[in-house]
Amino acid sequence: MLKLGNIAIKNGIAIGIGHVGAEGGLATAQAIKSVYPILNKKGIEFIYVSDLVKLKNKS
Repeated sequence: MLKLGNIAIKNGIAIGIGHVGAEGGLATAQAIKSVYPILNKKGIEFIYVSDLVKLKNKS
C-alpha cells in the first residue's frame, strides 16, 4: 500500500483494489488501518472510484 501511495503522489491518482477473500476482508482492512495515518500525512485521500470518475468528468 505504501508503494501505491508513492504512485499516487507521482501521478496524482492511484487505484487500489482490496479483496474480501476467505477471511472476510480482515487482511485488507488491517493493511489500510496500518498505513492510513502515513498516507494521510502525505496528503493522500481514500475515495470511491465512482467519486474519482465524477471528479474526472468535471474537468
